[in-house]
Amino acid sequence: MNPRCAAIKAAIVFFVLAVSCAENASQDSGGMDSGVDAAVDGSEHNAEADAGHDAAEDGTDSVPAVLDGPPLVFATSESGFSLNTVIMRGDHDEVLLRYRKESDSAWKTAENSTAEDHDVIEWMVKGLEAGTVYEYQLIQKPVGAHSPMCPGEIVTARSAGDEFSFNVISDTHVYVNNPDETRETVQGVVGSMEEDMPDFVIHLGDILDFHDFGFNEPAPESALTGAGYMHYRRIMGAYLGRITHFSVIGNWDGENGDFTMEEIERSRSQRMKYMPGPGPETYPESGSQYGDYYAFTWGDALLVVLNVMTYTPTGHYLYDAPGVLDDWTLGDDQMLWLENTLENNSLKWKFIFIHHAVGGNGGNFADSAYGRGGGRAANVGEQAVVHDLMLQHGVQIFFCGHDHVFYDMTVDGIHYTVPGSAGAPWKFSTMETGYPEGEYMEDSGHAKVTVGPGIVKVEFINLKNEVIHSYTVE
Repeated sequence: MNPRCAAIKAAIVFFVLAVSCAENASQDSGGMDSGVDAAVDGSEHNAEADAGHDAAEDGTDSVPAVLDGPPLVFATSESGFSLNTVIMRGDHDEVLLRYRKESDSAWKTAENSTAEDHDVIEWMVKGLEAGTVYEYQLIQKPVGAHSPMCPGEIVTARSAGDEFSFNVISDTHVYVNNPDETRETVQGVVGSMEEDMPDFVIHLGDILDFHDFGFNEPAPESALTGAGYMHYRRIMGAYLGRITHFSVIGNWDGENGDFTMEEIERSRSQRMKYMPGPGPETYPESGSQYGDYYAFTWGDALLVVLNVMTYTPTGHYLYDAPGVLDDWTLGDDQMLWLENTLENNSLKWKFIFIHHAVGGNGGNFADSAYGRGGGRAANVGEQAVVHDLMLQHGVQIFFCGHDHVFYDMTVDGIHYTVPGSAGAPWKFSTMETGYPEGEYMEDSGHAKVTVGPGIVKVEFINLKNEVIHSYTVE
């Protein structure tokens, strides 16, 4: 039995972690609520961090670190995990990461922390055991003089034959300059996901939203993207400190292929800093140097994350300038990598994750060109190539977002699964998606996927923690 699935224990850990991190973040901000939203405009955050390098009041050279919310667990494998934490002020060298197996009493101290710019610290912990729960704490020097900050726990990647579960969410649409727009829904989704305590979560894209600056326009400046990712981290809260987070690039995340390289870099640099994921060296399956497509194995499953946005050079702007529905592309390098990744893997279960299909077939031409329609686009443009590869190599499920509703359809035995909206309040109807009336669900929520040696179960779960649809693959 997965030791992390005990709901009572999960709730206790979540509460302790949330309180600990909120108290830490609020030391200089007047309370828990203001601590959660501290340094939200980029410039204020940076100024706080710079101020932390001033001498301490007692005349010493070190300044206690104040964390900006809970840390982020990422790039977990069978033998290790990485942790990213953001400091509002203080010295990087004053913060240690220590960890231990859940059943052990002695702590080990992680080495080789990396300071990214002035406000981010990362650790890469290696030499761990597969499918094992590890506890961790952030510790202020000197050890023993301060209470641990942000205690958490993670589970390393499962070995073949082990059952596990993960969550899939999409389209949180956290407004970079107004996180309250979708905060309540996102936090409601987190509340229902914490009942499960899966091994990891995969976000299918559109983490952010730049609607206030135009329709699918690039980020006006990198600080806005950085602030947006920090909004997302604070809203998701302690959940990100005790499961591994993986993400997909969406059309509102600021990395669209029709932008200039400088415009893409405004958002890419901030994603890699504040919302990092696997790099090309993290897993044997490799991937992009920018972490925008990659693959990894967990238990008996291969999970492949694709990027349809950055490698499509043409624009698609709905009714103003729709473009065409069949010129979406993964690009030559990503397509070749996908072919090799599927061909060289013999695991029983194979899943693909992408923001939307590599083509469109929605309810009208403009929405089709915009990439809507999920499995309706299975044979449109380059998606037909992807679909053939899935058939050839036994991919069972193609997870995609973008349409903001719950919907599942099968094409040639392959499930095209859309796991609802985890934040965006606008839900698209048959007129936009082409999905038959009465067959899709407009609830907000998430999908839970349970993977066993002989069966996979997918459940759609709404904000009331009700299973509104499920299916199995054997």
